Amino acid sequence: MSSARSAQRFRLIVILSLVTFMALGSIWVNMVVKRSAPPAPSQPRSEPDYHVENFNFIKMSPEGQPQYHIIGKKMIHHPKEDSFDIEQPVVKSLDEKKPPQTMRSDTARVEDDASKLHMFGNVHLDRPATPREDAFHLSTSYLLIFLDDDTAQTDKPVTITRGKSTMTGVGMFANNATRELRLNGQVKVMLAPGQR
Repeated sequence: MSSARSAQRFRLIVILSLVTFMALGSIWVNMVVKRSAPPAPSQPRSEPDYHVENFNFIKMSPEGQPQYHIIGKKMIHHPKEDSFDIEQPVVKSLDEKKPPQTMRSDTARVEDDASKLHMFGNVHLDRPATPREDAFHLSTSYLLIFLDDDTAQTDKPVTITRGKSTMTGVGMFANNATRELRLNGQVKVMLAPGQR
């Protein structure tokens, strides 16, 4: 009977050893898999991740042609919104098919894959005179520019000078490509004699 008991004990020890070995093996495999797995994606940082001083940037059109030249004193990238804040921006249009224009402001924010440009504080937009048109100057405190559409709008007071004529109003929409200009409210116009 003692040999039957010994055989049972031996079988029990073998079974327990196999179960223990399998448990330890499972723990080891789990640790190896966790170490080799890529880290879980983290939330984008809320603070800026880089900045560039005295920068030049060329925005290309969807067709691959230079569209705008943007320069500034400092550009700060915010990864959470994927946006850029710019100090003292100067934006020049480069499309040869459209009238050239230059825009300046105290600060700006670029959003949506560089398709939206918000200009803040002392915003000025200038277009030089051509043989067919007088010089154009716009000033406001805020201007939203849709770079891909070549349009701009604001809900703030605007002063526009074209040659010697002046227009003021609150709110504006402008399309540089089609030459459309619309003032939304409180419009005052002073036309100079012989205005083109």
